[in-house]
Amino acid sequence: MPTPPRLFLHYLARLKALLALIDDVDSAVLVQRLHPEMAPLLQQASSAIGFTLRASCPLAGRAIVSFAGDALPLAGGDYYLLYAVPNFFFHLTMVYAIARQAGVPIGKADFDGFHAYPPGFRFP
Repeated sequence: MPTPPRLFLHYLARLKALLALIDDVDSAVLVQRLHPEMAPLLQQASSAIGFTLRASCPLAGRAIVSFAGDALPLAGGDYYLLYAVPNFFFHLTMVYAIARQAGVPIGKADFDGFHAYPPGFRFP
């Protein structure tokens, strides 16, 4: 199992690359929403980034850094696995979904950095 820093560093690098691709294609996508009641792409990215800090604090034996006063009374490991990681991936996935819906030419490899499909490949 990857360590929390390795997991977050890998996917923060993917997020950075996604944001660069989005900015190269059309920076207006940064303010788009998947649904009117959801946060825009840039806020989704900010939330994902924030969860890496909020997850790392209890694992390091420190108080959770909270910008909204919503710290939870969970032990470090439980907080990491049951709250922080799922929320991190939720927001990261929203960034991907909003960008994809807006026509940014991205694929699964841009999300995880591992998938590689031949040029022009499409699922039936």
